[in-house]
Amino acid sequence: MHLKYSPRDFQVQELLDFPRDPQGEFYVHLLTKEKMDTQDALALISRRARVPRADIAFAGLKDRQGRTEQFVSIRGRRVEFREPGLQLSFRDRSNLPIHSKLSQGNRFRIVLRQLHPDAAAEVGSRLPALARSGFVNYFDDQRFGCIRHGQGLPMRDVLAGRFEKALERLIARPSPVATGGDTGLKTLLQRHWGDWDTCVRIARGPVYRPVLEHLQRHPADFRGAIERLSSRSRLIQSFAYQSYLWNRAVSSLLEAWSGEPRASARAVRIESLMGPLVGLVGLDEAERDELAGVATPLFAPDGARGDPRFAAEIDRWLTSEQLSIEQCRANMLPGMVWREEPRDLLVTPKDAQVGSPADDERNRGAAKVELSFSLPRGVYATMLIKHLLAPTAPLDGRSPPTRRRQDSKTNRPS
Repeated sequence: MHLKYSPRDFQVQELLDFPRDPQGEFYVHLLTKEKMDTQDALALISRRARVPRADIAFAGLKDRQGRTEQFVSIRGRRVEFREPGLQLSFRDRSNLPIHSKLSQGNRFRIVLRQLHPDAAAEVGSRLPALARSGFVNYFDDQRFGCIRHGQGLPMRDVLAGRFEKALERLIARPSPVATGGDTGLKTLLQRHWGDWDTCVRIARGPVYRPVLEHLQRHPADFRGAIERLSSRSRLIQSFAYQSYLWNRAVSSLLEAWSGEPRASARAVRIESLMGPLVGLVGLDEAERDELAGVATPLFAPDGARGDPRFAAEIDRWLTSEQLSIEQCRANMLPGMVWREEPRDLLVTPKDAQVGSPADDERNRGAAKVELSFSLPRGVYATMLIKHLLAPTAPLDGRSPPTRRRQDSKTNRPS
């Protein structure tokens, strides 16, 4: 199966309503973009239109892959902006800036390509069933760019008090999959790690230079050096590890749950950058209602922790990571502090539709099929696709991941 063959094959429309006020100081615009993430798009608009970046607000980040539409507000100005792959058009005024609580989710239109004709036909029957039973609300690979780009999970090292190792992962691990950006700089920093005078001369830009200048003055203060990274970088790493723990604990919980006698539910293997996760297909109404009642909040050291079964799995995974709740409390840094937030274990798509299979004009002998559906904010459409296409038997005859892992090096990103 091929996903995101072109931007028009993966279209996202933000569902958002905002309070309209013809005298409001916030000018609400529709941002349409391709091959550019939200932050990069807003930075470009800020530079070209000479709008302070702090005056631009939005509800949520949209991926660079695909064609996306979302609302942004600009304080005190109407801006019309157009260039290839990026358009900003005025919609209305409001007395409030756009913010995340205004978002009601996203509408997706996705074309799946390079399918076997039989698989394309089966999608038509699976989507309605999945829309009834729901799918597991895992964070998908987009959340784990740190794993894709070879950093592993730096937040794990932060929580363990290994601040030098965490910093080295963050600024001196060149990506194995990227060729541009700061790959060359990271290679040089890796080569000269510990020689802070040389590293400062190498890092001329504003991203890493404050970090390395701090180490020039305080060579042993790696904790303080991490605090000088951008707030966005720290937040991304913090969210990645919090999401990793949630995925792992939920997968372990569902593996145990699916091992009990069940009338209809089957465990399937969901592939991810962090390793396989346990998905469920064929839930009946009673099973769906049972799982929907299991509280699985994002972990925070001082939180209520949700269902006792879920809390027990969080504890097991922390133990396997050689971490304790006390360490998590002691070693969190500014911008890397977790709050407990609710997250549904299951989610059901709304208004799901599927077209008839057709010949894939871009892949000879293959088929394509078009899907459309709506999801709440924070839910990954790609995870729905993974559940939709997951084999109903474990892949290659392998079992789903084992539930209790005490070896911290087993089946986890380095």
